[in-house]
Amino acid sequence: MINCETMAKDPAFLFYSGDWLQGTMGMTFEEKGAYLELLIFQFNNGKFTITQAKQVLSICSTSVFHNVIQKFNTDGTFFWKQRLTDEIERRQKFSESRRNNAKGTKNKDSTPKSDKAYAKHMETENVTETVIKKNKGDVFESLFTDEKFITDLSITHQGKDLKQAFEECYTHHSNAPNPPQELWEWRQKLNTWLTIKKTDKVNGAGKISKRESETIARREAFAKQVRDGNSG
Repeated sequence: MINCETMAKDPAFLFYSGDWLQGTMGMTFEEKGAYLELLIFQFNNGKFTITQAKQVLSICSTSVFHNVIQKFNTDGTFFWKQRLTDEIERRQKFSESRRNNAKGTKNKDSTPKSDKAYAKHMETENVTETVIKKNKGDVFESLFTDEKFITDLSITHQGKDLKQAFEECYTHHSNAPNPPQELWEWRQKLNTWLTIKKTDKVNGAGKISKRESETIARREAFAKQVRDGNSG
């Protein structure tokens, strides 16, 4: 567990816009705001109690609070988002490895190999996330070796065949005028496909009804607006 003093020295944590869109899909804007408030509270204060959460979200309705608090891990007393805890620890390790690398100007072998490898990973992490994915096998491997993503999908879409859905989703979107090129886009496409797809309306060619196509188009247009707004 990272203590409050350690976290207070770090003014930021990594925010993955693609994961946020995928993880908050279906939530209202009020729920998203409340969710973000609790994440920020955790970042600054560590694990929190139900009483503290209610104080932070005092102006929210009971239903919003109930829906948002379920997004967090709990041991019965404290609540926390494990993904955020992991990111805080990763950033702390990265900072430590950079300090060790700086000290290494006097002793090049002073930094443990694990820290050097970790620093290299962190430096290329954002680049890896945006690697263009055009080959079906590459997309499949990238998605289905992401244990967190697949676990979340399995829970959200219980009973659905994820691999079959991927085949249909890939066939449909790879033939579109502007097919997804980044990994986070494929995550979002697959999640959206599973959310609105009706198995009895999809044939072997991966075609869906006109109504569902319009729903996908609206969601994609909204996601594009969000991306364009963030890059502006």
